Amino acid sequence: MPETALRDTEPQIERWARADPLLHGRLNETVDAVNRIRRTLGGGQVNRGAIPDEAPADVGIELGVFEVQTITRDYLDCKRFINDVLDTTIVSVMKPYRLAEVNWGTIGGVSLTFEANQRAAATDGATNETWKVTPVYVVGDIILAIQTDTDTFVDNAGGERIVWCDLNTDGRAWAKV
Repeated sequence: MPETALRDTEPQIERWARADPLLHGRLNETVDAVNRIRRTLGGGQVNRGAIPDEAPADVGIELGVFEVQTITRDYLDCKRFINDVLDTTIVSVMKPYRLAEVNWGTIGGVSLTFEANQRAAATDGATNETWKVTPVYVVGDIILAIQTDTDTFVDNAGGERIVWCDLNTDGRAWAKV
């Protein structure tokens, strides 16, 4: 299988060996690399040269860069960047598994009930809390998503099966408010 690597003009960060000391310079190198990726994917212009156009053909997935237009309980309506240009077509992208309401019920023994604005009532039977997705999805967010060769189990408002899924590169998760 051919290897699809991120194409970047920045020098590669060297991997650490098990016995290497943990030095602040090496940690800062990693932090700087992550910040370069965030700057590349965020802001007004997306540098598609840093992201492969698609995965190897035999894997059955495609990677896409999207701008969030609308946020629903289970999915995001987005516009896709194609060759550095934001397309006008709306594409539905499923939220990550744990954040999509269709998958709710119990997470680690905690029962969730959707409230509004990316919030949920959480209870384990003894304690009641309010949880919120953090960081919240915001219109204009840039997300990475994969398109699988099978569909997700979520339909959009038009009844179409969603085949794109957010990779959650911003690390969204439930947090107690």
